Amino acid sequence: MKRKLFIGKLQSIIAKRDLFLFLTLVLLGVVVLLSMALIKTVGNQRIVLIPMPLKQAGWVDKARVSEGYLTEMTRYYSTLFLDISPDSPSSQIEEILHYSASESNSALKSQLMSETQYLKRNHVTTFFSPASVAVDTNTLIADITGDLHIMVGKEEVKVSRVTYRAHYVYRNGALLIAGFNEVKKDAK
Repeated sequence: MKRKLFIGKLQSIIAKRDLFLFLTLVLLGVVVLLSMALIKTVGNQRIVLIPMPLKQAGWVDKARVSEGYLTEMTRYYSTLFLDISPDSPSSQIEEILHYSASESNSALKSQLMSETQYLKRNHVTTFFSPASVAVDTNTLIADITGDLHIMVGKEEVKVSRVTYRAHYVYRNGALLIAGFNEVKKDAK
């Protein structure tokens, strides 16, 4: 009788052990699957950017930027490049150069310095009123169209509808400016 009781308890303990072993293996499998999913998603998250007053949502991820972010950055760079006067602070140029691609840095610096010298020599002030932005997220090119106001002294001498093209480079999560030039009407 004691032997049957002992064998019954032993079988009950072995059954519980087998159940706990099975549950442990299932949980181990779940942990492995979750770990693999976590490793796969590392570096794939999108970062939502809110640097300035945005008119539309923007994001960047490991390899791309959103159309909204490219549009907003083009609007921002257009103010840095085109809202200038003889008294504009040199920090405006420094900010452009800080966010420029290294291979374009010297070309942008010479472009900005020659424009600054022209403005100071002729007492010219310009400001830009953007009307529309067309972007291509694959090539990282954006065309911004608007009215360029040119003033000499305190008198406005010319207002013209112009389009500027911004070229970007996307590296390590940073959108860098590579060029900002006027698009001639015959080059569109």
